[in-house]
Amino acid sequence: MARSELQQKLDQICREHIEESRQMRVRDVSLTPARGRLIALQRALFNKNRRDCWGAVQCSAPIEVKRVIWAHEEEELIRDPRCGSDHYSLHVRRCMALGLTREEIEKAQPLASSRAAFYAWLYVARTKLWLQALSSSSILERDANMMSAMGEVKRQTERWKKELGLTEKDMEVSTANENADGDHSDMMAEIFDRYATTPELEALVVQGARESLEINRVFIAGLAEAAKQIE
Repeated sequence: MARSELQQKLDQICREHIEESRQMRVRDVSLTPARGRLIALQRALFNKNRRDCWGAVQCSAPIEVKRVIWAHEEEELIRDPRCGSDHYSLHVRRCMALGLTREEIEKAQPLASSRAAFYAWLYVARTKLWLQALSSSSILERDANMMSAMGEVKRQTERWKKELGLTEKDMEVSTANENADGDHSDMMAEIFDRYATTPELEALVVQGARESLEINRVFIAGLAEAAKQIE
């Protein structure tokens, strides 16, 4: 089935984001155990923020959309049948494989740049029209799915295994997200085509996507810079 004009716009926004953020990607920072722990902890906090944002989007969405988000979050929070686990537990597993204790993981604090990004995403999720808020949250999965299609997830998984001695099981957080992000992105695509029925509503969807990826570049840049500061 041909992709709608709106879906093509969202794909193009993701491609532009990938290109613009290429120079600030954490993948360009050499991995050490300390850097791995920093990155893994901030990614675990990112996952927690996603749950807050998706819950806020669900609050304001129509009932039919609430059902779709519920199915999406059930996999994230309770059990994803692709991996037999919720996704946050997979983040915890990677952190512990890097030598962190469960207490250290639960008490971890975001970097200043991460906190700014988390607050910004949550502000959009709580205050904007639900279509814009939905676009803000779902574009991150579309972006991740596009990165996966480019082979980036597989390359990074192998890099963590090689440079930090992690196992395939330790890195299941990456492979589980890789498998889920495409399905989750597709779950939302039909909603945009169904509800964004005017130029004004389409513009809100595009605005939500663009601004969310701008926030994501702040998160990525801050994490990469912080990683460079430690050995």
